[in-house]
Amino acid sequence: MNDPRNEIYVIRDRRTCDLPPKGQLIEATVSETERFDEVEKNEVHSTLIKYMSGWQFVDPNKIRSNRLLNKEEFLDYMAIPFAKKSSKEEKYFWEHIAFAMGLYCVSSPQLFDFEPGGINTIVMGKDIGRSDWNIFKRVANVVPKEFRNSTYPNFYKSLETPEQPCPVNSTEVNLAYFNIKEVPIHIPMPFDVEFRSYLSYKDELIDSLPLARGFMLDALLFQPQISDKLQRRIDEAMYFVMEEIIHADALPYQQDIGSVIPKLTTAFARLDTQTNVTLENLNEGKFLWADLMTQTKFVVTATVDIDELYRQTPYEVRVLGELKELNETGVILTIENIKKHTKIPEWEVEKALKKLSTSGYIYYRCDGTIGIIEF
Repeated sequence: MNDPRNEIYVIRDRRTCDLPPKGQLIEATVSETERFDEVEKNEVHSTLIKYMSGWQFVDPNKIRSNRLLNKEEFLDYMAIPFAKKSSKEEKYFWEHIAFAMGLYCVSSPQLFDFEPGGINTIVMGKDIGRSDWNIFKRVANVVPKEFRNSTYPNFYKSLETPEQPCPVNSTEVNLAYFNIKEVPIHIPMPFDVEFRSYLSYKDELIDSLPLARGFMLDALLFQPQISDKLQRRIDEAMYFVMEEIIHADALPYQQDIGSVIPKLTTAFARLDTQTNVTLENLNEGKFLWADLMTQTKFVVTATVDIDELYRQTPYEVRVLGELKELNETGVILTIENIKKHTKIPEWEVEKALKKLSTSGYIYYRCDGTIGIIEF
């Protein structure tokens, strides 16, 4: 990212100083500095080069710039447009939608080099209209306009077509769709609640925007990882999702099954401004997803049969069979290993794996290996 001080940190020798992990917040130990001057259009431009001898991780909580807003107040900002009636059912609905909007805004970190982080969502409802879509976009305006640019590491886009952009420079991609049911998403937003008139909350939304944006930007500093210890619970949660999907018979949208649990879990850790993912984060993500899926089925007629929605192509059938064979012979299931052993064209492998993950036949573990969901 741009640095107003026009300086560069350099590691001269990787034998004495490793490269820090991508996206992590670190403190650098600088052993030497050097100024480099160059002349351009008769003007001298100086760059300060700082040579690093080491670095260490930094807890983002130590440098957070905005402590005027906590998690609950950030979620209150997400819920400003809702007419917060006292009935239990209404509160149940809008609180869950506020959580979904909050998770979309704080995103989820990239866990693997081959798959970006981020959360995809869909705004839908029984009588969904453009006014509902405009309400979502007003609240989502908490995302800085720079992040709408595909050159940024954090990319956000609101879409009214089935387009699925995946910018090569973005490590986190968050896509929000307006009632588009042909693309896989992580968490739905069933807009079946009553909203206040825009004029009644306009000033409140504008006044609170800087604080809410500060909270969001601070949350993006956190790169919570899933520990090996928690991975077993993630595995169990995958089967929970599959059971819910299968019992649904039909869905009103296409659910991304394979990555929903890791992404919602790490997004909840960001909401809690935590460096480590907890079992509570996992349960929060799992149950919020289940509640929102149930709400969506309640307010939108399920139109697509599960078997039809997740039907496999011949390439996907072949790759899944090869994964099971390799697993039985003790081969570690990685993308590299499947590419070495597969009989399908190499350029089709990652596409087939992505669809198998979306459809809930496989998922990726925190160590980058592939898990098979036997159902």
